[in-house]
Amino acid sequence: MTPPDVLSIPTPPGPHPAQTNCVVLRDGAAVDLVDPGWDDPAALSALDAGLAELGLRLEDVRSIVATHWHVDHLSLAARIRERSGARILLGRPDAGEAGIPIDGLLDDGQELRLGGRTARVVATPGHTPGSICLDLGDVLLTGDTVLPAINPGLGLSVEVAGNPIRDYLASLDRIAREFAGRPALPGHGLAIDDLPTRCAELAAHHRARTAQVAAALAERPDATAEEIAPLLGWTGGWASLTDVTRMSALRQTAWHLELVGA
Repeated sequence: MTPPDVLSIPTPPGPHPAQTNCVVLRDGAAVDLVDPGWDDPAALSALDAGLAELGLRLEDVRSIVATHWHVDHLSLAARIRERSGARILLGRPDAGEAGIPIDGLLDDGQELRLGGRTARVVATPGHTPGSICLDLGDVLLTGDTVLPAINPGLGLSVEVAGNPIRDYLASLDRIAREFAGRPALPGHGLAIDDLPTRCAELAAHHRARTAQVAAALAERPDATAEEIAPLLGWTGGWASLTDVTRMSALRQTAWHLELVGA
């Protein structure tokens, strides 16, 4: 089976990956896209140009799947729909965060016809409640659930139920078991050849943080998330966190506290 085409779509400057991998799946004259990118003029121009190099047009796009609701994956879809009439599809639990109308909601195990292939939806909550991967048969599209060089943030939605760290560890375990030996195309960065190893690395990162929280509690059993969070090994250090990332760190610390007490 011919591997899907991947276009590198730039994102605006900021504390996020510099590009998003937009997967292009062709079915004759029709095109299906996965994770088209950010609603930004430079991103739209890059997508237009990339499709043209493949002999395709934006007007040929018939469906768009976003692996989760974040703007660097989903928001350009609205602009594409204006030009092509494409349907926009998203994991059901992310529907309330989308910010644009969604044409179809996706559930675990659901099958889609994308680019002449049968794609299966694999629900992998953690990064967001509705994060999905797409099983294309020969390759797994992992969105931001498994990235090659970044530890994905967890629970990055306004409304979050349950414990995203617990959910994410279960998602990593599922991917490692079901897709061992399968290459992966992530939402950012280069392809991943060894999914079980990368999933184990990501899981170890979060288990180590839970152990840090447990150690802090052993010294101060009554410590709160606000008191423990500055003691943990955040990338760049606690002092470097912005208001948004600090709030995320506090939420994650509270979820680790739950895991310690489980």
